[in-house]
Amino acid sequence: MSKTVKHDYDLLVIGAGAAGSSAATTVDKEGKHVGLVERSMLGGTCLNYGCDPTKTLLHVLATRGDDLLAPIVLAMYAGLPLEALTSTILPYPTMSEAVRLAAGNV
Repeated sequence: MSKTVKHDYDLLVIGAGAAGSSAATTVDKEGKHVGLVERSMLGGTCLNYGCDPTKTLLHVLATRGDDLLAPIVLAMYAGLPLEALTSTILPYPTMSEAVRLAAGNV
């Protein structure tokens, strides 16, 4: 039998991406009781898969002057998912691993 727990929140934020985290922090600073719900990874798409990894890859490419990661950047600009390339030309199973590898080699 499952146990039900009741919580009283002034605000319940669904999604812990940039906007959700910012909203929760703002309301918390006002002394309100805030709940933050995220189904996946804190930080959302931008932090974990989108904006930040893209900026990191572009910085690494500019810093290294190396063509190692060029196919990844081209695929991203073309709108192709990285997973579509991993089975053919890239040895990285995920964007996160590609970023970690690149950042460690700068």
